[in-house]
Amino acid sequence: MQLLKNGGANGAERVPEAVGQIGRTLEERAELTAVFLESPMTGKMFPAMEGFPEGDAKEIIWKACDNHRDEMSFSRAVFEFHAARYGRGDSLIYLLKEEGKYHCMLDFVGGEFAREELARLLHMPFDSAAMLEYVMANRAGLRFDAVERRYVLKREEEK
Repeated sequence: MQLLKNGGANGAERVPEAVGQIGRTLEERAELTAVFLESPMTGKMFPAMEGFPEGDAKEIIWKACDNHRDEMSFSRAVFEFHAARYGRGDSLIYLLKEEGKYHCMLDFVGGEFAREELARLLHMPFDSAAMLEYVMANRAGLRFDAVERRYVLKREEEK
């Protein structure tokens, strides 16, 4: 648990394994969730935390994103990326703006995987400027389809 509280320092590759080993009881799961939400630099826990603990992963991930918004931009980007994957539009906008400015922000998140994932989420080829323009132009009508796990435009009858 201490490894996780320290943000996985000197052993980040073991974080998913550690989560699986110590997250067996409800008490351990509650403690892991608290570490994930409050400890700095816990971005390495995302692969192991998706859908864990039992309950609403979206709520946990959005709360973690809120709690880590004061971290350095590359660390924050990890939380924003995963929140965007769970339908948080302002996280999607943040990532696209930062990628447009620095052209390397997504490298800290997962590089090509992150770019492919954003392209999949928005149904378009990756181009941060074009994606940002699309999201901003359609912001009022854009919603997250939790079943398809993609952003879609609301149809007129849904508005």
